[in-house]
Amino acid sequence: MMHRSSRRFPVLSTLLLVGSVLAAGCDPKNGTSPTNDRTSPPPAGKSATPAKPIGLLVEPAELKRRLGEENLRIVDVRAAAEYKAGHIPDAVHVDVADWKNQALSKNGLRDKNAWAKRVGALGITTKTNVVVYGGHPTSATRIWWTLKYLGVQQVGVLNGGWNMWMVAVGKSSAAASSVKPTKFAPKFQADRLAEIGDLKSSYKSDSVAVIDARSATEFNGTGGPGARKGRIPGATRIEWSDPLDPGGRFKSKKRLQADFFAQGLRRDKTVVTYCQTGGRASLDAFALELAGFPKVKNYYCSWQEWSADSSAPVETTKP
Repeated sequence: MMHRSSRRFPVLSTLLLVGSVLAAGCDPKNGTSPTNDRTSPPPAGKSATPAKPIGLLVEPAELKRRLGEENLRIVDVRAAAEYKAGHIPDAVHVDVADWKNQALSKNGLRDKNAWAKRVGALGITTKTNVVVYGGHPTSATRIWWTLKYLGVQQVGVLNGGWNMWMVAVGKSSAAASSVKPTKFAPKFQADRLAEIGDLKSSYKSDSVAVIDARSATEFNGTGGPGARKGRIPGATRIEWSDPLDPGGRFKSKKRLQADFFAQGLRRDKTVVTYCQTGGRASLDAFALELAGFPKVKNYYCSWQEWSADSSAPVETTKP
C-alpha cells in the first residue's frame, strides 16, 4: 500500500519545474448506480474550424493554442476572490462548495433541475469542450467528475492548474467572462457513480477493488471526521496525492499504470474510489482513467455516508 501523508505544493516545487516546462515548450436510491505546434497566439474572435475533442489531461501549451475556439469553455474553480484578481482569458467561475453541497444533499445527484441550472449558466452543453482548472487539484477533479457524471462528453483537467499556467504561459485577465446560457439537459452516467446499497453487497467481490483516497490516520481509524472511524473492509489506500508529482502535476500514464498495478489493481475489475465527501476520490478516479482503467466509479457520498450507516461494516488497523 502507498502510505504517504498529504502533500502541499509550495511555490518552490513549482519553480523547480520552470526550466523543464519552458524547455519543453446524497442520498440516491440504493442499488445499481445511475450510468485525453503552433506557438503563435490565436487570431481575435472565434475559430470557424470545428474543434477537436479535449483529452483528459490538458497541458498549458495546448490550452494556449486553443484559446478562442467557439466550442471551448474554460472553468475556474478557485475562490471567487482569486478569480476576480486574475484568471485564464474567457474562463468562467464555479463555486465548488455550492456544487459539492448540491451533490451531497438528499437526492442531490439526481436533481435534474438543479444541475440544468448550474451547468446551463456556464454556457455548457453535453458536446462542449470543457477544461477545468484550479489552485488545488482535488477541486478541479471534483468538478471534472461531476460534469462527466452529468453527461458532458469532453471534459479535461489542466495539468498543474493555475500555478503551471502562470509558469508556462503567464497570460491572464481580470475581466469577468460573459457567456450565453444554454438549456442543459443532464444525462446521468450510471457507470460513474457507486452508491452505498450497491457497494455494501459488492465490496467483497473479486470483481471489485475499493480504493481509499484519504490520509493514513483516516484509513487506519486513528483520526479524521466521520460518525465512526476506519475504512471500508478490504480497501486499498492510494492517497489522493500519490498520482501527482511534487509540483502538483499528474504523473505519466506509464508511471500511473505501474503504481496501480503494483497495488494489485487489474483492468478487468470495477474500481471504486472513495474519501470523505467525494473530492479526493474524484482525483483518484481521474488518475485511474488517465492510466487506462475502463471501469471506474466514484462513491461520491463516501465516508460521510458510510460511517453514518450502522449496517455498513467498518475495518480498522489493529495496533
